[in-house]
Amino acid sequence: MKHISFFYPVLLYFDMLTRNNSFNPYIHNVGILLGMIFAMNIVFIWKDAKSSFACIKGMKFFSQSIESSCFFIFAFHFIILIDLLRIVLFIMNRWYNPYVMIICYITIPLITVLVLVKLYFYIKRNKPSLLILLTGGR
Repeated sequence: MKHISFFYPVLLYFDMLTRNNSFNPYIHNVGILLGMIFAMNIVFIWKDAKSSFACIKGMKFFSQSIESSCFFIFAFHFIILIDLLRIVLFIMNRWYNPYVMIICYITIPLITVLVLVKLYFYIKRNKPSLLILLTGGR
């Protein structure tokens, strides 16, 4: 299964290159499925790395912060993701390039997660009752 997930970046690149072809929706849908497998493998690799590097203080704090804010990220990622996509698509309307699309495909979710983790800890520190309301006490 791990070997299949390494095929995902190649398929992502091929998906960007064949964007206007008639067979692209099939490649794109296979890419979505392989992307889920790729993400699951990243999680399993992260879990193994977390247990291996438990002595590193920063790694442990980062791991705990992601775990504690997981539901908050899940519940609110769509709001920030849509705004970032609107901005990027407005900018990219002027200069479309497959390489820029790949970079955006990777960086926009990372920016979204980082913003939401920061927002989670800000609300947790300053307005804990609001955080309980927003997450349902999770």
